[in-house]
Amino acid sequence: EQTAACTMLRTVILVALALSQGTEAYKVLGLFPHPGQSHFHFFQPVLKGLAEAGHEVTVVSHFPEKNPPANYHDLPLAGMTSLSDSVSFELFEYRPGFGHFMEFFMLYTWGKEACANALNSTAIQTVLDSKVQYDLILVEQFNSDCMLGIAHQLKAPYIGLSSCPLMPWHYERVGNPTLPAYIPALFMGYTERMDFSQRLANWITVQSFKALYSWFNDAAANKLLGERFGQGAIPDVRELQQRTAMMFVNQHYSLSGAKPLSPAVLEIGGIHIRDFRPLEADLQQLLDTADHGVIYISWGSMIRAETLPAEKRDAILKALGRFKQRVIWKWENETLPNQPSNVHIRKWLPQREILCHPKVRVFMSHGGLLGSSEAAYCGVPVVATPMYGDQYNNAAALANRGMGVVLAYEDITADSVYDALRKVLEPEAMEHAKQVSFSYRNRPQSPLESAVWWCEHVAATGGLPLAQSYSSELPWYSYHQFDVYIVTITFLILLIVLAIGSSSHGYRILGLFPHPGLSHFKVFHPIMRGLANDGHHVTVLSYFPDSDPVPNYHDLRFEGQEVLTNTFSLQDFTGRTFIDNFHEFHELVVWGMDSCKAALDSPAIDQILEAHRVAPFDLVVMEVFATDCMAGISWLLQVPLVGLSSCAIMPWHYDRVGLPDTPSYIPSEFSTFSEEMSFWQRFENWLVTRVVKHLYRIVQISDNRLLKEKFPNAAIPDVAEIVQNTSLILINQHYTLSGARPLVPAVVEIGGVHIQGEKPLPTKLQQIMDQSSNGVIVVSFGSVLKAATLPTAKRNAMLEAFERFDQQVVWKWEDELDNPPKNLYTQKWLPQRDVLCHKNVRLFVSHGGLLGVSEAVHCGVPVVVMPIYGDQFLNAAALVNRGAGVRMDYELVDNVTYIASCIGEGLSDRKRRMAQSLSRAYKTRPQIPLDLARWSIINVIENGAMEYERSYAPKLPWYIYYSLDVILVLLFAALTLVFGERLDPVAGFSVDSANHTHCTEGQNHADTPPKCTRKTRANRSYF
Repeated sequence: EQTAACTMLRTVILVALALSQGTEAYKVLGLFPHPGQSHFHFFQPVLKGLAEAGHEVTVVSHFPEKNPPANYHDLPLAGMTSLSDSVSFELFEYRPGFGHFMEFFMLYTWGKEACANALNSTAIQTVLDSKVQYDLILVEQFNSDCMLGIAHQLKAPYIGLSSCPLMPWHYERVGNPTLPAYIPALFMGYTERMDFSQRLANWITVQSFKALYSWFNDAAANKLLGERFGQGAIPDVRELQQRTAMMFVNQHYSLSGAKPLSPAVLEIGGIHIRDFRPLEADLQQLLDTADHGVIYISWGSMIRAETLPAEKRDAILKALGRFKQRVIWKWENETLPNQPSNVHIRKWLPQREILCHPKVRVFMSHGGLLGSSEAAYCGVPVVATPMYGDQYNNAAALANRGMGVVLAYEDITADSVYDALRKVLEPEAMEHAKQVSFSYRNRPQSPLESAVWWCEHVAATGGLPLAQSYSSELPWYSYHQFDVYIVTITFLILLIVLAIGSSSHGYRILGLFPHPGLSHFKVFHPIMRGLANDGHHVTVLSYFPDSDPVPNYHDLRFEGQEVLTNTFSLQDFTGRTFIDNFHEFHELVVWGMDSCKAALDSPAIDQILEAHRVAPFDLVVMEVFATDCMAGISWLLQVPLVGLSSCAIMPWHYDRVGLPDTPSYIPSEFSTFSEEMSFWQRFENWLVTRVVKHLYRIVQISDNRLLKEKFPNAAIPDVAEIVQNTSLILINQHYTLSGARPLVPAVVEIGGVHIQGEKPLPTKLQQIMDQSSNGVIVVSFGSVLKAATLPTAKRNAMLEAFERFDQQVVWKWEDELDNPPKNLYTQKWLPQRDVLCHKNVRLFVSHGGLLGVSEAVHCGVPVVVMPIYGDQFLNAAALVNRGAGVRMDYELVDNVTYIASCIGEGLSDRKRRMAQSLSRAYKTRPQIPLDLARWSIINVIENGAMEYERSYAPKLPWYIYYSLDVILVLLFAALTLVFGERLDPVAGFSVDSANHTHCTEGQNHADTPPKCTRKTRANRSYF
């Protein structure tokens, strides 16, 4: 009954998913030439899920489905042996120090053979002859990129599937940063916590494997494709790799560690874990009657346990015999020599069902990713004995999470096995395993739902172009800022030379929002209100009490600051210069200091501290802008901290959550650039980012002083230290507008969260909009700038320009306007979102505030942007970059012809098409922003302050984060190799570089020849 219910539930979910997407039935092709069955176990649920969702799925693989669902069609490959029960333990008796390089070349050989076999197969020929127009292709990206040539021939977008985490050669094709300082290469067996020697080895391995893959695998794929289709018929596979729409990877941060991922990378680890199936009666009884628990042993589908050498087998059995637990071992033979009475063997075992049985205490494994994922899912500690490939990393990850012990194969003895098992049988290991299990299972969507949704989305959008990071188009030296560094270092050297030459329960949540900007609070208010609607007790300290609060929503008002509404006069602005970056930062600093002082002096702070003593808060949600003093309140309350940002992430936020700071294509919040920057723009962007990041320390010093004055008896740490423990930051951006950039799990994009349901327009405004047959131009400069302060010359020029157009102009204007044009209607306040989404709106003229820009993008309306200050220049550049906007410089707004030209371009059909395309991408998401924000905040409380979601990067010194120590050592080694042979002999020591002869030190007398040893290639050692 349970099985039937689970199957029915799974079917209902997939049908509902298909209906919610509103998509047609797509034609999907799967290309999987690798003969590894463990790999295909990961791909098959995605393929079957698509078929069950109503899509036509054709699969080319070595593993035809025995009971295919409707719409699932197999085209089997032949000619290669399946890699199942095919590996003997004899291969692992000796593992050389550079064994991972040997594994790479084994992988290369497999890939070349698999490609040659598949390209010349009947199955591929059938696909090519069928002339079917596929909407989407799923292809394994492991070692067989030749299949991208087939995708190119079929002219369909493709998603890469990886049965393991990202390989070193995958990062660049999806715009993900390669950070070997804390992200270990798949073959190394390291965790994110590496010492220097490990980071050195990791850095060398990552760079070497990227180069080797290009030299060997890519070259082989190009050669095979040329032989199959003719030279020049298929582009270079390196070019095809860059067209990968997305990658689905078999990992989840709860086990593998938090890493920054671009929107084009989706973690679906555990997707292979199927619905529970009943165990066979004898196996069920064997487990149920194990009063002391069960130790389960399996080395996967490739390694034959029976080939275990006798001395290691007997050592394991001797250790197992010392335990009271019952042992169930996957053993391929009928008999097991020297088998203790508590050991039971089976040729095949249903692993997931066994691991999730409540009596199972330990899993003894080789560390394969599927088995490790199942152990994480079921919450079972593991003794891992890795043999090859990613098993070393999986074993290290299990140990790093406290739910595993690594037992090296060469170290297997009766005592070592006993000690390893005893450690994981301790309650602490089981507790850690259950913690990992909770995080592994607790996701906003199941892996299958996510995979099917994104497949349908990629098919619908023709390849998801907006999720592609611009970084994949940058040369390596630009991406890593080497050209900027070289110019900067050269400039500094010249300065030095010149100087020398001259000489889910009802949780209690506290919101702290001390900034008096209404536009900021419009982002935060829906989230706090939504949490209260969910039944949580929400207390909000701000300058903006809710006029109609829902139950559980309680306001406490800050005092001492003037609300920033219609505050700034347009008379104060003249134009934008480089120095304005720092002027605006200075204003932000002053705002931050004043806001903190006013907030800490408010009685509301004392009230919440007193309230916490009576009914403790579970979480603090605060704005992360320029008021880190509020983090001191979270420290006093000793609760997790969540940050909300009403804009994109600020330069000083990156380090606190471990985000890669890459000014080569990520513009500073204070810049006027898009992701496509020239050298000098990247130089300016790098300089501004670095300077304001360090200058922000001034604000934090002020915060420390204010906190000490307010709480003289509390030993509050430095706020710079407190904010490093920020569990989560929700940011008001979305990659479709701001550009794709890598984000760690602790940073979540919720751009557009303030956009609520549509409300009726006021009657007169509705009538004007409806009757505007030629369309409407909406003009608004937001809630802070007062449009009526526009200088007379600029106002008159804009009015004259508007008069040249047939469209009705609706302008948010705070005062009376003398002699307005006939096509102009003014109103002191506009319901902006509802106006912009009216069907007759053709153009939005705006200052480029992020809320208004987001609403225009949501509604599919082109924008003429006249940026004034802050992030408005950045927003303008983003709209122009996406083809949905025109920038109109404020200093030129007294020129009628210029204004009319900008408006005319904004009204063009091309801008309208681009804006509507951008709108579709902006609105199409697996979850609406408000739901995602609410789930993410509550998950911090339930998931123990998000330890697994946080990147290890913030714990690294900057020089380690950027691998500068590794690079310096390698540079020193290279210089030593280049210049070492040119040194004069010292103390009789000489080097014959041609013959590799090394002589001992000492006086070299004519009658006493030096003692020399010759190091040949046979006995030369390498580090």
